[in-house]
Amino acid sequence: MINTGGEKVHPAEVENALLTHPAVTDCIVVGVPDPTWGERVAALVAMRPDPPVTQEELRDWVRRSLAGYKVPRVVVIVDALNAPCRTHRSTRLAGREPTARNRSRRVSVHIALAACRL
Repeated sequence: MINTGGEKVHPAEVENALLTHPAVTDCIVVGVPDPTWGERVAALVAMRPDPPVTQEELRDWVRRSLAGYKVPRVVVIVDALNAPCRTHRSTRLAGREPTARNRSRRVSVHIALAACRL
């Protein structure tokens, strides 16, 4: 769960909205620290190479179906998501308790990038 300015955002809801875009092949949504809002929504998105889609186009896509506070403020486009990212998401979806390895969704974008880039 991401808490942005007191509003709760379910990462799976944002992931589902992103996955409806025809160019998106996989994604993971995380909360990153924000000095004003506590956390902000960030997305790591794996996409098909053609046609190229911009970060703003992906935010607009999500904005069509979700409230504004759920739209990712940070969108990082990657070639693919590797096993640690998929394991992190499947653990969250299974409702398991976090372990020391994947304790918090409150990770910095830099840590998320390091974990999710191939």
